[in-house]
Amino acid sequence: MTPRTALAAALAWIVLLSPRTAPAGEPQRWEGRVEIETPVKIRAGETVVVAAGTTIAVGPGGGIQVAGRLYALGTRGAPVRLEGSRTGERPAIEISRPGAVVRLHQTRVSGAGRGLFATNGTLVVTDSTFEGNATGFEATMQARATIRDTRFQDNEVGLVAGNGGTVDGERLSFTNNRTGTAAHNSARIRLRDTTFAGNKTGYGQKNACDARLDDCVFRDNDVAVQLVQTRRSPFVRFSRFEGNRTAVGATSAAHPRVEASV
Repeated sequence: MTPRTALAAALAWIVLLSPRTAPAGEPQRWEGRVEIETPVKIRAGETVVVAAGTTIAVGPGGGIQVAGRLYALGTRGAPVRLEGSRTGERPAIEISRPGAVVRLHQTRVSGAGRGLFATNGTLVVTDSTFEGNATGFEATMQARATIRDTRFQDNEVGLVAGNGGTVDGERLSFTNNRTGTAAHNSARIRLRDTTFAGNKTGYGQKNACDARLDDCVFRDNDVAVQLVQTRRSPFVRFSRFEGNRTAVGATSAAHPRVEASV
């Protein structure tokens, strides 16, 4: 290899490891392997498209802060992989501005202290996996999240809705988490056609929330539904409880509402 070709190869490798920058007004495209060791900001008006098969590795000092739009568009054969750090100072992806949008499709989020954390904006997650995180996905305050056909497995907490955040989920699965779903403090959460299996706690709620669980299956959890101080408790309907040590646990003035269930 000549000195000139060696230099060209080195420059190509550096580009591969850095988020690609597009001209002003055009979407940025990330592909290959992207390593983020310091915070990266997607500003209002900016759009980043993550190509199928891309791996984004977020180091302990890194994180993606979204005020614009982030689209991670994997495929079944080439998912997007977001690898976080349990010792990270920030969430792997953080959304905190009105108008911000994050769309994850066929994306695997793993190994993070907090994988996806939102206090504002709109989030749409489809056909994705949150695995091995301390907290997989948290929506609070003004955040609005729609989640479909997504798996949460082997997390400390899979999904959190709190402090006014809104989550609408359908065809989800929570498997082998310490807590599958945690809701608190006036969150609004709807889960339909969802399975909780092998968790220490399937669904846990503390304090009043606007919560509804329809057509769910709770199987082989230590506690399927755990309620604490929830005078406005979740409404559970058309659901099935099988093989749990405790189907519904309620303490400290909690009032479970379960009907048309087995």
